[in-house]
Amino acid sequence: MPSSRPVVILFAVSWVAKLTILVLESTENLPALDSAIQAASDPKQLDEAWQEADKYHQNALLWTFALHYKWEIAEGILPRIAYTIFNLAQPFLVERVLNFMKEPEHPHPTMYAGGLLAAYAVVCIGLAVSYTVYQHKTYRLVSIIRGSLVTLIFNKTLPPIIERITVGLRHIHDFYANFIEVGLAFWLMARLLGLATIAAVVVIIACLIIGVPLAIASGDAQGTWLEAVEERIAVTSQALGVLKSIKMTGLTEVVSNNIRDLRSRDVKSSLRFRFYNVLILTFSYASSALAPVFGFGVYTVLAWAQNSGALTNSMAFSALTLFYLIDHPLMSIIDGSEDLMAVVNCFQRIQKFLLETERRDYRIIRSAASGVIDHETSEPHNDGEVPCVIAQDLSAAWSVDDEPVLRSLSFQINPGLITMLVGPVGCRKSTLLKLLLGEVAEVSGTISTNFATAAYCSQTPWITFGTVRQNIVGSCQWDQGWYDTVVQACSLKTDLQQLPAGDETRVGVRGSCLSGGQQMRVALARALYSRERVLVLDDVLTGLDRETERAVIEAVFSPGGLIKRSGLTVILATNSAHHLRFADYIISLNGDGNIIEQGTYDTLAAREGYVGTLTRSATPMVTSRSSELLLDDETLKNLNLDNNDDTDQYSRSSSDFSVFVYYFNVVGRPLLALFFVCVCAFTFGLTFPQIWLQWWTVANEKRPNEDIWYWLGVYGALGVLTLASAFFAIWVFGMLIIPKTAQRFHEILLGVTMNATTSVVTSTDIGTTTNRFSQDLELVDGELPEAFELTTYAILDFFVEGILVFVGSSYAAVAVLPLVMLVVYLVGTSYVRTSRQIRLLDIEAKAPLFSNFLEAMSGLPSIRAYGWSEDYKRRALATLEASQKPFYALYCIQRWLSVVLDLLLAGIAVVVVAIALSMVGNSNMAMLGISLFNIVCFSGTLQVLVTQWIDLETSIGAVSRIRSYVQQRETEDPAAGLEIMPNLWPEKGDIQISGVVASYSPSSEPVLRNINLNISAGEKVALCGRTGSGKSSLVSTILQLLHIHHGSILIDGIDISQVSSAALRSRVNTIPQQPFFLHGSIRLNANPEGNASEETIKWALQTVNLWSCIESRGGLDAEMTEDTLSRGQQQLFCLARALCKPSSILIIDEATSSVDADTDTLMQNVIRTHFQEQTIIAIAHKLESVQDFDKIAVMDSGQIVAYDTPKALLSKGKSVYGGLPARCA
Repeated sequence: MPSSRPVVILFAVSWVAKLTILVLESTENLPALDSAIQAASDPKQLDEAWQEADKYHQNALLWTFALHYKWEIAEGILPRIAYTIFNLAQPFLVERVLNFMKEPEHPHPTMYAGGLLAAYAVVCIGLAVSYTVYQHKTYRLVSIIRGSLVTLIFNKTLPPIIERITVGLRHIHDFYANFIEVGLAFWLMARLLGLATIAAVVVIIACLIIGVPLAIASGDAQGTWLEAVEERIAVTSQALGVLKSIKMTGLTEVVSNNIRDLRSRDVKSSLRFRFYNVLILTFSYASSALAPVFGFGVYTVLAWAQNSGALTNSMAFSALTLFYLIDHPLMSIIDGSEDLMAVVNCFQRIQKFLLETERRDYRIIRSAASGVIDHETSEPHNDGEVPCVIAQDLSAAWSVDDEPVLRSLSFQINPGLITMLVGPVGCRKSTLLKLLLGEVAEVSGTISTNFATAAYCSQTPWITFGTVRQNIVGSCQWDQGWYDTVVQACSLKTDLQQLPAGDETRVGVRGSCLSGGQQMRVALARALYSRERVLVLDDVLTGLDRETERAVIEAVFSPGGLIKRSGLTVILATNSAHHLRFADYIISLNGDGNIIEQGTYDTLAAREGYVGTLTRSATPMVTSRSSELLLDDETLKNLNLDNNDDTDQYSRSSSDFSVFVYYFNVVGRPLLALFFVCVCAFTFGLTFPQIWLQWWTVANEKRPNEDIWYWLGVYGALGVLTLASAFFAIWVFGMLIIPKTAQRFHEILLGVTMNATTSVVTSTDIGTTTNRFSQDLELVDGELPEAFELTTYAILDFFVEGILVFVGSSYAAVAVLPLVMLVVYLVGTSYVRTSRQIRLLDIEAKAPLFSNFLEAMSGLPSIRAYGWSEDYKRRALATLEASQKPFYALYCIQRWLSVVLDLLLAGIAVVVVAIALSMVGNSNMAMLGISLFNIVCFSGTLQVLVTQWIDLETSIGAVSRIRSYVQQRETEDPAAGLEIMPNLWPEKGDIQISGVVASYSPSSEPVLRNINLNISAGEKVALCGRTGSGKSSLVSTILQLLHIHHGSILIDGIDISQVSSAALRSRVNTIPQQPFFLHGSIRLNANPEGNASEETIKWALQTVNLWSCIESRGGLDAEMTEDTLSRGQQQLFCLARALCKPSSILIIDEATSSVDADTDTLMQNVIRTHFQEQTIIAIAHKLESVQDFDKIAVMDSGQIVAYDTPKALLSKGKSVYGGLPARCA
């Protein structure tokens, strides 16, 4: 990247040419950042300064940044003041040239003319140099602060706030300099108009007095809007992570409506901000439209009253130039006030976030060593008999205001042993494990450990969007031998052999391409591969069929397993009595979070306590020696994807007019036509007064101060026209067009995303999709309409001002116009292409930032437990640097553009003045005044035109990506099907599956083959089979999540292919394996469809023994959060949700996987009692849970290999059906 030295900046043409070639050949070839910007991404000194700051001050963070980067801020002051001086020199030159043209008698006319020409050249070149330098310093500062902010808030995704700050900081040097410019311009104007200047000043100050408070209020309104945006993005991201479960349960429309409501709230919140913007921009235009009217009007009236000199051409256009130069800084003061207030508000909000209570590790770490196994020998270090954990009178709560969930716990965990935690659902076993890792907010008593880090497997496996190998290895060093050992021990070897790319195959969003059991085994493999001495495991054997479970237990947890051979310490929370015989020590909790018994397995099993009762009621585990596993066909087909990320290569190509047509169609022709009429009226109101002023001054030369009311009346009417048309143009766009496009594009994205096919859902990176809903919609809401609006203004201004410049000096038109057109064309073909590509790179580079933030947030307890925080910080810095490159490169090439255009305009000005000075006595002096005035305007207009055009072309890329997203994503048609559906269908629940062959997409290989199954109304059918047998695929096919190639599925005699997927899923009751919850109240989550009464909801919660827990947390109207219920209670809640939904068919996907034996019994009793009339299809891994089912279907390799009653299947001896206990026990 170019450095900050002005000389280098001015001669950066070769750099931009090289950059153009690099970017067009390969978008990954951007140059490295300079050292200051790189250092800002790892701001250790800034972080230290923040730690020492007085954090009780409202703007402590803002002042910390200002003081830390004081020299970077100061670098832009001198060039900005120089720009002000050169800018205000222009009216002097206009006056001197016009006076010389009027009275050329001078002692040395040639020398004087040469001096004027040289002065014009110096001023114009000075403007180009000073503007480029101070702008470069500004955007370099923006890049530095952006990098520092992203790093400081790594643990939370707040990109919209950062983007608002970077936008606001662009005005940091303009804000103070604008006051200087306005003050000096008033002084210069007083030399020309005398007392009449007061009238113009009153108008301008009135606009300021009204505009600045509006800008401050706008900043506050923007803060409210940003909060609504963040809430929408957070809820959308959460829904994207569980989209498959949402589709299975038929809640797609409910969730979509929830997100729609948040979008409507988001758009509604923005209206207040946009209304303030309409008023702000109107009052800023009021100064440019009305100040000249009052200034020239009062001057003319005073001259007429005093019979003094009339308004002359040189005076009029010199003053008009000053009015123009006042107008820009005045608008910048108002806009800058708004943006800087937004910066202050954003800094305050980030400061509030940074001051939130940080995680406090209350553990006493007796050894700072992480305690890992020796990487060479795989042998554990000998810690003697020093206890691994010592807890005394330990209580814990999630916040200061909450009641303790764990009470007065005292226990000891010795090294090298397997300690298991047991207890009923809701006894807070998972909370105790998090307490051991220092993840609980409020703790009393004492706990000491001899480990600072540990391998942690949460109850919901933490799976990142990467390959299988990346998930297992994590941040550890690669060791092929140890990796192979771990993979074999976790029964993953056969799975990996069947993957198209082996362990380099991607696992999907949050592991969505893997079954629940496979996710657990990958997480367990990560824990073992990490070589941590202590493993904290939360029900890691959940979701495994019994054969796979047995294989993993024998290989990992048995006396001869990997854990015992390595001498590891294991703390395992479990709900299964089968696991307890492998425990060296057991701690049993009751429902109140108290320890009711602890001791060895033999001791507790012999008692009459909880453990004894649990072990005596358990069904013995089958000990078949077979350990071969089949990869889930669902996994195989979902993972048979191109491993390259979807980087939206299609959106980098040049935008075509069809994208604009697509955008215009969303806007609507009537609104577009109304907007264009208002803009044309506004442009006419801005430019025609110059011509009217020229006619007026010509008339004054002939008949001074005659018909002043006629001239003033028309001039004033033109000012009113300008103001009125500006108001209506801004109102139409800001209050009508933007809200309409915001809602429409969100609806398009939401519809395609929520109706995407299963293969698309499981294969798309959540960060990429979230980027569509955040970055692209932010462009649609903000930069795109702003760029379109300003480009429209600039195009009209460019043509009108260009005509006036060259009409005022016809010789200059012949000499300069072809050159200007050639330069503009060259800039348009090189700069525009390069800038567009870099801008698209900037947008794409933010997707990894999203993904990294979301991944880190979803696995934060695991990352901290493993001690991988620094590694994830390094990843964050790497993605930040990758994002900073196009972000900073875009600003650099914009500075190059400013140099080219300003030097071009300097050349035009010099040529026009030179020709005019050489034609003294022959030129139209009045028209020359118009020409010289428009040269001053033309520079800014041309720069705005090119800059806004590229902003428009790059921001329209968001529309291009949305359109491509819609066109390229496979979607279901949720409304396709019978026009008239029986209201009570399915009334009976009869299901007939005939010869079904199904796959995830029309072009992929089948995962189900020749499925034939007849399920009578009211029958209970269990689907059993080893991992990968096709159980989930069959359920997904019934729910229209898979594509049926051949065969049919009839429900109550109606082919489901004739039924819309939305209607089918909404009328079938489904309990998914992974519980999920909606954004909102407990009432909404218990009854999303809203068709159950409050009494019914309470009854359902009482039936599953959850009402007392819910009532203690605020009842049905309390907010549902992740910490409201334990994992087992979440499964119970999903069962209560099913009780509230009337349906003749119930599908259960291993819903009892995370509950203890007592709760399992409760759930089975609820199902038997309250769903006895319904048809039930249940995926099960526990034989005892389906023994009273009517039929069991045994699946293998996507086929049904047995279908009969449980009694008949169990009597088949050693035949293929004799494997049932191993498959479903």
